Amino acid sequence: MKKGLIIGKFMPLHNGHINLIDFGLKQCDLLVVALVVKSTDTIPLEVRLEWLNWLKLTRTHIEIVVVDEALPRTEKLEEETAKIWTDYFVSKFEDIDIIFSSEHYGSLLADAMSAEHVYFDLHRVHTNISGREIRRYPSRYLEFVPDIVKSYMRVHREN
Repeated sequence: MKKGLIIGKFMPLHNGHINLIDFGLKQCDLLVVALVVKSTDTIPLEVRLEWLNWLKLTRTHIEIVVVDEALPRTEKLEEETAKIWTDYFVSKFEDIDIIFSSEHYGSLLADAMSAEHVYFDLHRVHTNISGREIRRYPSRYLEFVPDIVKSYMRVHREN
């Protein structure tokens, strides 16, 4: 059985995430979606879990795992920070064959986990959006989120 891994905050879940998940599902038997949670997150864990569970209704072979460890922020890929993250994922996620990501950390993590790394839309050609932009200007980017997320984003508009 081929087992894949995707890591994200899903703040909010957007079309880029959905495309990445669908891409991963086509290449493995089980896809672990690791939802990383920080105390500073602006969208509650429960809301993001609801979105991922909604997605799981139409996509079989997804396992959602909450990662709520006190891992350091990763704005920059620094060696010390990367080691803490890779050590954590190596210890918590066994038997991962493929890591799917749109980020450069994927290769580093895949090497540490003895897994293959497969990039998806690294240069954001298919879905040119980030969760940060959607959080910053929710009403401007509603077209990039599924309906279940739109209802949340409409209530939580930018100031």
